[in-house]
Amino acid sequence: MVVLKKKFKPVVFIFLIGVLLSFFTVSAFADSLVSSDETYFSTYGHDYEGRSFLSMHTSDHTASAGAETGNQLNERVPTGYLAVVARLFNNDDDLIYSTGFQYSDGPAIALQVSTNSSTTRTTYYSQAISGAFNGDGYDYYLVNRTPSLTN
Repeated sequence: MVVLKKKFKPVVFIFLIGVLLSFFTVSAFADSLVSSDETYFSTYGHDYEGRSFLSMHTSDHTASAGAETGNQLNERVPTGYLAVVARLFNNDDDLIYSTGFQYSDGPAIALQVSTNSSTTRTTYYSQAISGAFNGDGYDYYLVNRTPSLTN
């Protein structure tokens, strides 16, 4: 029984060191990504969904917004049918970054965009605008916003 304890102590010590190192490594470089609930809409005979994303990078304290508009049935729609803009806001509802509207430049199932990264330490959220071709222009929809995160 004494022999087992002597052999067991180094194993436990090495295991604890490994656990502690992994904890510090994960906490130093962990990223957070949150998304909104989907916003559904139909235009010109197609069913779409839009979603907002917020990405936080704790290693360099940056935040960026992403957005996606996609066909609900995962079917390709013709060139130019999809439109989306990603927008990053701070908790005071100030617009920090926007991609401006981007349009699909070829047949596509979905279109994704992301903003530049902000390095200001504060609380952020993302709220996208999705759009789809309606036969004579575009219909635009305000997408659900993400939960807020602080970097």
